[in-house]
Amino acid sequence: MEQNKKTQEKFNQLRRQAEEFIKGQDFVKTPVDFEDPLKLIYELQTSQIELELQNEELLRSQQALMKSQLRYSQLYDFAPIGYITANLKGVILNANITFADMLHMERKYLLNQLLTAYIVFEDQDIYYRHLRDLSFSTANQICELRMKQKDGTPFDALLGVRLASAWNTAI
Repeated sequence: MEQNKKTQEKFNQLRRQAEEFIKGQDFVKTPVDFEDPLKLIYELQTSQIELELQNEELLRSQQALMKSQLRYSQLYDFAPIGYITANLKGVILNANITFADMLHMERKYLLNQLLTAYIVFEDQDIYYRHLRDLSFSTANQICELRMKQKDGTPFDALLGVRLASAWNTAI
């Protein structure tokens, strides 16, 4: 119900924008047959029904997209494996709940941080070699290294990296 109210508010805003657009433009560019008012009414009703059908289709598409996003979020966030998405510089763009739990941190504090900040210093060379070797191969590669929790406690991790539009890292 709340979603319908927000959607209706958006459409009301769009209508106001359209009305403002019409006021600022010489909008009627083609001659209209004002001689036959019934024909004009028919054209307006047809346009209204067409817009309503388009609106319903947009709403269905929006609902399907929201369901898909929810499924993705549930799969990603609650996976039994720690996942992160990082850019080519190793900056964490997204992390799932499992990864944050492994580090004993809140997920929001991981975002925009370097992944190397959570790799034990002595094992960072393993990570960099792993990334270097990955660039020459299309297959996923796995390495073992130690990571550290928020308090510095180390733990063993199996790191798998796959190149995509950004680094996708599973731990």
